[in-house]
Amino acid sequence: MSNSVIGLLQYDAFDIGFMTTDDFTNADILEETYPTIAKRLREDWSSSHAIPIITGFLGKSCKSSAVTTLGRGGSDLTDTTIGKALGLKEIQVWKDVDGVLTCDPNIHPQAEPVPYLTFEETAELAYFGAQWQQPGFPAGNLILATEDSLEQLSRHFLADEDIRSGKA
Repeated sequence: MSNSVIGLLQYDAFDIGFMTTDDFTNADILEETYPTIAKRLREDWSSSHAIPIITGFLGKSCKSSAVTTLGRGGSDLTDTTIGKALGLKEIQVWKDVDGVLTCDPNIHPQAEPVPYLTFEETAELAYFGAQWQQPGFPAGNLILATEDSLEQLSRHFLADEDIRSGKA
């Protein structure tokens, strides 16, 4: 292991191009967000090679330029948006649950992980009140069929031995 120092760059999501609708507490991310984010992060990476640390949950209204929030699941939606913008094939999100479960494990201990969901099934679950995501947003320790093949793998943050032992 080398003794080199790795730089970090801190960003608010709205400063790298997260453009949204005007719905302050439940804004939708606009399509023009993707190329803007990709351009900004790639330019900054090529000049500094610093690791970007980006706030989640926030955007900027395309009409008023006011800061908006993305609503429930907004931080995970931020991760997925960045991944899609950069053309990543996989995103890992570490959570306090083992992916998408068949029911609330706090109410029914027999809850089991769901191994596969389509984009439509995920959106429908969210629409009817599933508490693990925002509508239209892929989540869970599962493979999700999406329009652009971006997979999001959700992992329990205490499930990995390297994390628990402090080696990661």
